Amino acid sequence: MSVLHPCRWAPRLLPLVLFCLALGCDSAQQKREAAGRALAAQQNAAAAEALEAEQAGDASPPATGSPGTTGEKAVSSSVTPTAELESPPRSASPSPQSTTPPPTSVALAGDGPWITAEQLPWEAAFLQYVGNARIGYTHFKISASALEGTKQITVQRTDSVEFMRAGQLSRVEIQFESLESMNGGLVDFTETTTHGDNVTTTEGKLVRQVLKLKTEVAGTIKTQSIPMEAGTWGAMGVQAVLMQKPMVRGEKRIIKIFLPQLKRIVDTELIAGDWETTTLPESGHAELLPVDIVMMADEDNGVRTRNWVDAQGEIQKTVSLSGLNMSTFRTTVAMIESMQAGYEIDDMESFDIPLAGTLPQDSQPQTIVYKVDGLGVDPYDLLPREGAQAVQSVSARSAALTVQHIALADFPAIAAPDNLSDYLAASPFLQTEHPKLKALSLKAAQAELNSTDLALELTQWVFQNMQLEPTLSSHFETALEASQSLKGDSTECAVLLATLLRCRDIPARCASGLLASPDGKLSFHMWTEAWIDDHWLPLDATRGGPTNTNYIKLLDSPLSSENPYGAILPVLEVMPKLEIGISMVE
Repeated sequence: MSVLHPCRWAPRLLPLVLFCLALGCDSAQQKREAAGRALAAQQNAAAAEALEAEQAGDASPPATGSPGTTGEKAVSSSVTPTAELESPPRSASPSPQSTTPPPTSVALAGDGPWITAEQLPWEAAFLQYVGNARIGYTHFKISASALEGTKQITVQRTDSVEFMRAGQLSRVEIQFESLESMNGGLVDFTETTTHGDNVTTTEGKLVRQVLKLKTEVAGTIKTQSIPMEAGTWGAMGVQAVLMQKPMVRGEKRIIKIFLPQLKRIVDTELIAGDWETTTLPESGHAELLPVDIVMMADEDNGVRTRNWVDAQGEIQKTVSLSGLNMSTFRTTVAMIESMQAGYEIDDMESFDIPLAGTLPQDSQPQTIVYKVDGLGVDPYDLLPREGAQAVQSVSARSAALTVQHIALADFPAIAAPDNLSDYLAASPFLQTEHPKLKALSLKAAQAELNSTDLALELTQWVFQNMQLEPTLSSHFETALEASQSLKGDSTECAVLLATLLRCRDIPARCASGLLASPDGKLSFHMWTEAWIDDHWLPLDATRGGPTNTNYIKLLDSPLSSENPYGAILPVLEVMPKLEIGISMVE
């Protein structure tokens, strides 16, 4: 069976990344601070309107150089972002304004239209980049609803990304269409993700403040209900909020947005900076307002971006503040139509980080010592010190990581976790109570085996039966879906193996980290850990056995929540902040 190169995992998250514009992770402390700001917003709500009225003159930047609302200044197909984009642009001279920032406010869908009939049809097009490589585009089109006599609009969005993989052209396309009110509230939607012959379709309809979802993947239908309180924004989300009432310097807003890609409602905070001169490809410099946006999918995971908007509140440029080095630039519809001939990112190199030093090609080292340097982070705090990994602090931003081969019988004993039952329980992605998965776990391995041999045999079954290929859908497959399709990458293999282990009463969790390859790369990878007697045994179903010294673990998760990305996003968040080399190989 062929082994999937680890960097092929990366394309699976591209549709999600394109939708959110960047991936990142915010801490629980930041979440608590946001809650405090929300409370303050409620206390100051009465004063907000009056103060903003006093500052109404602050809502417009200098006219010189500001782009128009139609985005008619095209971005040339030969232009790519420069290194300047990796750091915030230099601020322009501040205009005379009140030094007292407006209080935080809560912006609710339904509090007035964000777009009027006179503005329809409205279109916006954006070029998408990872690093300096253009990978695709996003196209919005807003038009009046075909339902006469209603103040509703049809929102159409297309995300398209194309890349080369080993000389073969591959494209992922997401078609999204929703019916919404001009006030920003969602009525219903349909989203279709297409990659080759693989199609995922999700339909949603709001019924009495409950969003009813139906997702179909490979003939399997999954339903879901999400409570959606009044005031939650629909698909246009941030752009609608910014256009409804353009922000002023120092203003903060808190909103709730439904993200179809995540199938959840996220708490979002918008913080406006000061008008500044920023660079737009081809159109030169413009005076725009930077707005930092944090979207929290749950307590620990979220999206962080910086968006530059014009006087009308229309986004002209976006860059990621953490995670992948992504950026978007406003362009014309004609430009994205001209891109149909191809726009590619070869081999997805932006999703790997380099490994300094050389790994042997023909043998597996018993010990590897990695030198890990952090850019603004302390690797000693990031790297787990357990099992095969030992970490020694070298300086405030440097650590020595030793990964040793350990024979199956020689793993050091540790205390059982207090929440060991969590690693046996069913969850939305590990459906251990489903009869098909229970039956599969019995079929995959003999009944009379000790725990170690049982875990190894289940690992071999997944290895022998799963067809390894990149999964470019934004849909994170459950164990049941993986068992039906028997296709996927390291995430599907890890989830399926963890479920089969739990079905056979072996506690299991998923681990995420980096996998070193002899070609000098470190790539995201996910594997499984089984609790055997008194230790966690790391198993990789993409290779059919225990892990080796090429694996660098960063975190683990029981995948007990409805949001599986907590096991993925923190790794992508920290990858650009690490420089790793090989100090010693034995």
